[in-house]
Amino acid sequence: MDQGTLIFVAAAAAAVTIGGGIALVLALRSPKASTSAVTLKPQLLKACGPVSARQAVHLARAALKKHAQPGALRGLSSGSDLDHTGLSCRWTVTLETHSGQRTAVVRFGSSTSLTGSALVAQVELLPTPPRPGKPLTESFEDSPAALAHLIRNGAEFGPGVTKATLAARPDQHGRPVWKLDIQGRSFETPFVEAA
Repeated sequence: MDQGTLIFVAAAAAAVTIGGGIALVLALRSPKASTSAVTLKPQLLKACGPVSARQAVHLARAALKKHAQPGALRGLSSGSDLDHTGLSCRWTVTLETHSGQRTAVVRFGSSTSLTGSALVAQVELLPTPPRPGKPLTESFEDSPAALAHLIRNGAEFGPGVTKATLAARPDQHGRPVWKLDIQGRSFETPFVEAA
């Protein structure tokens, strides 16, 4: 080889070595997407609130589908704006993603900058699997019917009551129940399949 070719080969080898070293340093310094939570840009939905729990699950699945394949339903709770008909603008829906290995939390809110009550969905993808336990059924008795059961069973909840929440949670035996928390008191009814 002549001297020009040797210089060219040496320069190319040095460039590859330096470039590889820089790439390695950058790869080690940047967090991996699979090991950190990711909060996605809020999505303005066509739906307006308040909505029922089943509607919130449907909207959460649609919002999540743009970023990850939604899996089983793992959690569901209203905001403290729950009204006496079982509707809320502030549902939180927890779903499995990536074949149960990751968790997605979709939170709803009302847009304060737009007229009316257009809903906004905020999706957060967590790198951890959902808490252990059986997923919730997707064909559940909706929040208006569950709230009607709770009121019939003694929950004092009417048009003037504020700051109540309704959530699907496991009871002391691990069975899912609708739990209404209102003014320091809790009431439960089974989280059952719709008739």
